[in-house]
Amino acid sequence: MTDEQFTTDLHYSVGSLRIQTVHTLTNQSFWIGFLTTGERRFVDYDEFPTRPVIRQAWDQVHRETRNYVDALTAAELDRMVLPDHWAERGRTAFAVWQGLSQTINHNTDHRAQMLAGIHRLSGETVDLHFLTMLRDQT
Repeated sequence: MTDEQFTTDLHYSVGSLRIQTVHTLTNQSFWIGFLTTGERRFVDYDEFPTRPVIRQAWDQVHRETRNYVDALTAAELDRMVLPDHWAERGRTAFAVWQGLSQTINHNTDHRAQMLAGIHRLSGETVDLHFLTMLRDQT
């Protein structure tokens, strides 16, 4: 895929494959960071201008996610959390397991959108099956 294709607005959801990728990356980064530290950090998408920069950031978020997940306990999964920006909108606290489920579902949705976008641009797509990914990592 060319850089032009990667940045072409697909006129669906959040836009180009670049923006979809950065959106998915920063969503996961936000939630893992918040659940780990209690701090919220929103990023500017312009911090991720190229595929190599995105890849480097994705590898870091993957490591942070694995570290967090590997250390999870039943008590942590049941811990109640409420980000400030949710409280400001009148939302209520939720359990960590619910936040992780939301993050997984949100990111799966955007990955499916990216596969459709890649296909639309005549690019090669890959299997999105979670169990296949786990098998391939071992």
